[in-house]
Amino acid sequence: MKARDLHALWRRFTRHAPLRRPRDYGRLLRAPAAEVPALRLIGWLGHENIGDDAMFEALRDHLVAGAVVLPERDLSLLTALAFARRGALPTVLGGGTLVHLWGYLQPLEAAVRAGRPTATFGVGVADLDYWRAFPRPGRGHGDRWARALSRAAYIGVRGPRSLAWMHAHGLDRAEVLGDLALSHPAATRAVSRPREPGLVGLNLGAQDPVLGGQDRAFDAVVAVARELARRGHRLLHVPLHRVDAALGARLAAAVGPALEVAPRRADVGAVVADIARCEVFVGQRLHATVLAAASGVPPLSLAYQPKCLDFLESIDAADLAVPTESVDGGGLLERVEGLLAAATAVRERVVAAVAAHRRRQERRGAELVAWARDPAAGWPAL
Repeated sequence: MKARDLHALWRRFTRHAPLRRPRDYGRLLRAPAAEVPALRLIGWLGHENIGDDAMFEALRDHLVAGAVVLPERDLSLLTALAFARRGALPTVLGGGTLVHLWGYLQPLEAAVRAGRPTATFGVGVADLDYWRAFPRPGRGHGDRWARALSRAAYIGVRGPRSLAWMHAHGLDRAEVLGDLALSHPAATRAVSRPREPGLVGLNLGAQDPVLGGQDRAFDAVVAVARELARRGHRLLHVPLHRVDAALGARLAAAVGPALEVAPRRADVGAVVADIARCEVFVGQRLHATVLAAASGVPPLSLAYQPKCLDFLESIDAADLAVPTESVDGGGLLERVEGLLAAATAVRERVVAAVAAHRRRQERRGAELVAWARDPAAGWPAL
């Protein structure tokens, strides 16, 4: 075996190491398959991105706590044990904006070809009009996606835009399930946590291209932060990725001591605790907005691509979007002032919408576990 191949195998082993729990080894060894089923999960996992970790933990630790969840590309004794004890594992396409990305279509099609049962849980559909403005390889293949998804026992999507694509491709069984991070236990607990009056949360960051450019969004946030600081507000920038941490350092240099930059944290609960301190939250990264809403903090989204709107529309909050292609300091300041003035009312409606998604996700999670125990029986109606 070549050194390059060994390195690739080592990366597959180490990437998912933080996602493996010692207790799952014991569960697979001791419990019958019908008692503790195992699932393979296709998603963007093991890359130190808090949003993806939040979705994974919400699924594993809460929604399907009765099952063992294994990353699809995991290479470990735990996965080998699951295959040895359980045989072919049901495959779930879960969380994240995965549809239309080639890297996720391949394992889904492989599962279908192998005859493994499949389901889709909280997934988003990438907007191809957006990606035509920023051409990248590996986007598209809509017909192949539709064929693979047509074999799924259940199709739950993030929001109404993703649902519209499913319906347009004949997948009428699909339903809006919401973003899985809404059910993260730390966020659920944070809803009742007291806020720090006058503290405005901020987040800047994105891996994908930003409509209007990252500099435009950055300049608008600097202008707003300086004005809020002049009025006596304190500000907290919360990073969810190393990209965000670098932008937070730049923001602090531009704004001054009124802006606190939270450390970049690997623990989802710690990030939620930072967000939950705030009276309102202005976030660019999608899951900064999701975790704010999930924690009961009124969010304002710097909507840098359509997936941000897919989420906001899923909680009937499209009015909380500020498109980055048209954002400026004056307009953003007006929106933040409006959010501060209406914080109580916005919080109440967002909390109610999130609670409805959590209830649906919990019902479907119980169904997912029952289906994984006996996929041949079909998707259960519990």
